[in-house]
Amino acid sequence: MQTGIGISDAAQLTDRIINTRASGLISIGTAGGLKPDLQPGTLLLPRCVRHINGKNFATDPDWRARVHTALESTDRVHAGDLLSVTDVARHPDQKSSLYRETQAIGVDMESAGLAEIAAHAGLPFLVLRVVMDTAGDEIPKAASVSISETGDTRSIALLRYLAGHISDIPGMLRTLRRFQNAAASLREACCRWPATNYCAPAESPLVSLRANGHTANSTSPRRQIPAGQKLRGRKKYPLVLMLEPLFQCNLACAGCGKIDYPEDVLRQRISLEDALAAVDQSGVPIVSIPGGEPLIHKEMPEIVAGIIKRKKFVYLCTNALLLKRKIDMYEPSPYLTFSIHLDGNQEQHDRSVCQEGVFDKAVAAIRMAIDRGFRVNVNATLFSNESPAEVADFFDYATKLGVEGITVSPGYEYQHAPRQDVFLGRRQTKRLFRDIFRLGQERKSRWPFNHSSLYLDFLAGNQTYECTPWSNPTYNVFGWQKPCYLLVDEGYANSFDELMSETDWHRYGTGKNPKCNNCMAHCGYEGTAVEHTITHPLTALKVFLFGPRVSGPMAPELPYVEDPGPASGMGAETVEIPLSQISQSRLLDEG
Repeated sequence: MQTGIGISDAAQLTDRIINTRASGLISIGTAGGLKPDLQPGTLLLPRCVRHINGKNFATDPDWRARVHTALESTDRVHAGDLLSVTDVARHPDQKSSLYRETQAIGVDMESAGLAEIAAHAGLPFLVLRVVMDTAGDEIPKAASVSISETGDTRSIALLRYLAGHISDIPGMLRTLRRFQNAAASLREACCRWPATNYCAPAESPLVSLRANGHTANSTSPRRQIPAGQKLRGRKKYPLVLMLEPLFQCNLACAGCGKIDYPEDVLRQRISLEDALAAVDQSGVPIVSIPGGEPLIHKEMPEIVAGIIKRKKFVYLCTNALLLKRKIDMYEPSPYLTFSIHLDGNQEQHDRSVCQEGVFDKAVAAIRMAIDRGFRVNVNATLFSNESPAEVADFFDYATKLGVEGITVSPGYEYQHAPRQDVFLGRRQTKRLFRDIFRLGQERKSRWPFNHSSLYLDFLAGNQTYECTPWSNPTYNVFGWQKPCYLLVDEGYANSFDELMSETDWHRYGTGKNPKCNNCMAHCGYEGTAVEHTITHPLTALKVFLFGPRVSGPMAPELPYVEDPGPASGMGAETVEIPLSQISQSRLLDEG
């Protein structure tokens, strides 16, 4: 389990774990060094955990002796006291003062909270920590800026801060390297001492609480799952659940392919129980709730509250026409973001939604939600009639509104959309985004995109990506939709496991299926970009700091697939383009 940062968060999580009949608690993570001679990578196996408020908690001597025996070949294991504090000790003078006052050799922000709950429940307790920052190290401010109140890394906030404080990058890189070294030492120690062999009685479970540690070593929701799943050897895993609770809407947008259903289908709703069951089955860290118009759903406040209770991040999508009437049914939370639909400036947005006056109502709703303390994002879809200058003006306007993020995607060619002449082809999309990004760079605009930098680089034609449709599974009134949020005529699975294991994933994606020819939507390619970010963080950092490249040749493109037509009975299964052949494809859009 991961506790988050802070004594109170750790204690609250531990309280829930004890209800699962755990036989003991072990706090594993990083720590800061207080004793001057402790070096990075030193293991701390403390006899006592000391709360900054004066309480002391002894660790279990039998457990500690057995763990020490398992680690006896390691020469850097110290058994001095560990201090738990409520605020990060960033500066060397703070650490020196804490050491003089307490004589504790290390410091963290969680273990005392875990120890207090263990003592209350009468459970044995142990701590294994590894020193990341020494007594003489200063923790960069960027590390603190990057941590949200929920204990997750705010990757975009970190990159944004570093972009404005270039001189802090070397210090942050040193901190990241030290964390990597500390994590390696901790992994090695855990390999020498498998917890179930040394501490846990055979008849009952042991809960190992991997707390975040003294500094910024938690992971963001989007990155936490790829890292863990890669270690487990899983190739397909979800990042975001697209939870469609209904198809009914109070608008009829020209490019929407979600509302072309009979009246009896439009009246259907996902129940509260089924919605939360889908969240639990998928195990995702983020839930996006599109529609239809989700605020029409009478149980939407309860659905959102249930997801937040599970500490999942919720993006509640809305055209905002009902938000003024419904907003009192929701409470501000770091886990809840209203994602409000805006497809451009006033003229463009009202044309897109086929109704005048909607833009002004949406902007008023954005201002109201921000004033009430809600997190607000705008969600924009771009179509074939876009002017790069007008889109750049819109991004500037949205940024000045004070929204936390901008989600943008080229419109997908829904077969059931009322109009088919509004969608962008891949070639148009890349040229459009290059022109938009070029204007942003010339204006020195700081648009707060709610995307990985490499997805934006992909939109500008600088990356060759295959779609990862399983990264954004969709659950709606029909069940688990195959294969993704956008393709609506491919069938449904009865369970999440069936969706993941029985869908013919090889039949879908650009270069494989004619329905996917022009798709560059974030629900298909953001997962690919996130995984690329995990494996090549410096590439992602470079794009973030300097922006997507807006000139020169574009990356090799996956070929278009001709639709053989229904008469052939062959569909798209006749074409598969492996990534190894991408380099042999013709270059598109050079220049």
